[in-house]
Amino acid sequence: MNDLHSEHAPFVPGRTALVRPRYDGTDHEFQEPLGAEAICGYLLARGAEARVFDRRLGASVSDIEKFCPDWVGFSLMTEEDAPDALRLRQMLSRPGRRFFAGGLFVTSCMEKARALFPSDTTLIPGEGEGPVWELLTFGEVREGPRPGPNEWAFASRENLSEYLARGGVINIRTARGCRGGCAFCTTPRLCVPKGFETRDVSLVADEMASLVRAGYPPVFNFTDDMFGGYDRVEELEEALSLRGVRAAFSLEMRAREVSLTPPDLWKRLYGGGLCRVFTGMESLNPDTLRAWHKPVDTERLAASLKAMRASGVACEVGYILWHDRQGPEGALREAEGLHALGLLSPKTALSRLVLFPGSPLHEERKARGVELCELGGEAARLHDMWEDVLFPLLKPWTAAACACPRMACEAFLSGERDALSALEGCMERLKEMTWQAIRNGRPPEEKDCEEARRELHSLHIACE
Repeated sequence: MNDLHSEHAPFVPGRTALVRPRYDGTDHEFQEPLGAEAICGYLLARGAEARVFDRRLGASVSDIEKFCPDWVGFSLMTEEDAPDALRLRQMLSRPGRRFFAGGLFVTSCMEKARALFPSDTTLIPGEGEGPVWELLTFGEVREGPRPGPNEWAFASRENLSEYLARGGVINIRTARGCRGGCAFCTTPRLCVPKGFETRDVSLVADEMASLVRAGYPPVFNFTDDMFGGYDRVEELEEALSLRGVRAAFSLEMRAREVSLTPPDLWKRLYGGGLCRVFTGMESLNPDTLRAWHKPVDTERLAASLKAMRASGVACEVGYILWHDRQGPEGALREAEGLHALGLLSPKTALSRLVLFPGSPLHEERKARGVELCELGGEAARLHDMWEDVLFPLLKPWTAAACACPRMACEAFLSGERDALSALEGCMERLKEMTWQAIRNGRPPEEKDCEEARRELHSLHIACE
């Protein structure tokens, strides 16, 4: 247990409600609020009273009031979370009650968050465990040491059964930061002292084992921007085996690490529980990759992805097709290249560079807050046209992609791949429809879209 400050706290921490607000937008990718759960677990481990209230699960103002919190904290991933948080801030205001807010929105858009929230709301950028504990015990956030990954507590997950019932997996973290230096990315600059820090794999395996012993299905997703290389995956699988835990999990690996994984190793990693990998390809254009400081050998990466899939490990890539360097011819050429690799989807076809505060490109473009990158005239018109023709495919694709991690894990655990094969077949057809819509310049036939929706419905996947 970490003693964040050796001195005695001047008062016992008050009761704390950690709130995930309603999302003022279209919530296509519903997941458990791991950030709030992690802070709650950290507070509970230190003897404080704390609870997570998830407005997306229906938590009401009266539910929060019945808890009688002294402190109310809001976890804001995006600006679309702010309206509900501000309404709650007003409705829950009481003499002596104090408020704070954190999360990615506060971290990346501090100026905008400061303008939105009343001045007596404490804003906490970066990871919240240490600063929230300081705020509760000392009444202010102090400059000083912050908990490292080995000092994180197990997340508090009182709503986990409901998240799993909605088709999710158990989110868990093992690291913070990233070793990369991509010009479009904020992660390496987000309050990580050493750029990239990992939690001991034994502690990660302990947390996973505790959840399995509690009766939850052993289906996990690591939320780290960078999990590490294949050696760390092997270490985790060995640690789980020593604990008698057979788990299935998905994670994110850097493109370089995927490329450096021996092709014949993927099958063994799959046998130990690795079911899905997400990696950032970002571009097939070498000039663009150089400009973004992303050293990726795309041919070698493509070969690794092929070997990965042949071994049973599902994979998807992050891609930024549209940006200020992109022209119509380049966009079509890259889309064709993605199609040839089996990676063109409605999401990759419409993916557009977002300028996040803290990234080199954000500073270079002198952007304010989070901004979509400007496109040139012809490129903007082509992007708009693609948005129109691909619109009928967006909901079914998003629903299928969100269901894939859970179904990949279940197929591994049960040995029954029929449902996963049906889902993957549907996703392949949606990818082909994406290419045909782009090539022909018109939306897919409604009967084909309806067939995809029926296939997903037969797999109990809602896409409306």
